[in-house]
Amino acid sequence: MTIDDIVELFKFHYLTDVPYGKSMSDYYCGITNDLKRREEEHNAKILFAVKMANANEAKEVEAKLHDKGFDTGKQLGNGGDDSVFVYIYRKNNNTVQ
Repeated sequence: MTIDDIVELFKFHYLTDVPYGKSMSDYYCGITNDLKRREEEHNAKILFAVKMANANEAKEVEAKLHDKGFDTGKQLGNGGDDSVFVYIYRKNNNTVQ
């Protein structure tokens, strides 16, 4: 699966699911080495995650999702060398970016 395939997979899963809305900016996308910790820090349920081969690939997917309109916050590409998971959650009044 290519990086562009991963980006399309994110878009397909969440932009076609009516209960979650159709705007990419309604979703936060990030990278991490610990999905459970990030759920707790964001106060959000991670809806979808993909494990990339390495941190550079994860950062590339995150950057492409940012370019497509997903919210990636102010720390784009800020994960560590072991941040191989790309994740997404739906933002609401209780989530913390």
